[in-house]
Amino acid sequence: MKRLVFLGYVAIEIAAFVGLTYAVGILWALVATLATMAISFWLLRRRGVKVFRELAQAARGEVDAARPAADAVLLALSTGLLIVPGLVTTALGILLLIKPVRALARMALVALGTRKAMTVLDRAGAFTAGCTNCEATVVEGEVVTTSTSGGWGTAAPRRALD
Repeated sequence: MKRLVFLGYVAIEIAAFVGLTYAVGILWALVATLATMAISFWLLRRRGVKVFRELAQAARGEVDAARPAADAVLLALSTGLLIVPGLVTTALGILLLIKPVRALARMALVALGTRKAMTVLDRAGAFTAGCTNCEATVVEGEVVTTSTSGGWGTAAPRRALD
């Protein structure tokens, strides 16, 4: 399966380059390849600085962390596409660096992440808390602390379910 995916990628990239060569000539095809590489690194550097600045702001609690985190994932995906040689992957990587396309990709990424998280939580049994037919073991206990520092945990032991 991996070989078929790789062969498909190679076939698409070769077809794109050959098609560009027939359309504009070999010299302009090479110029276009080098130009897309230069543009992609310029955009990657510019967007990377912004993403890391937003991540730093999120770490300080100045902004919500969801958007910078999603942008960091999209930046990593874009970087991977830009590093892989080829016109098609470079074009896809550049598209992910453009603001309107990134906004659409961010929504898709959040939807995919939410669906994956819900699947994991469902498999872990997180949604069976209100289930009346479920077999659940409830363990009662007490919280006992031995700290005498006068800080957290110095209150008298309480029953867990008062």
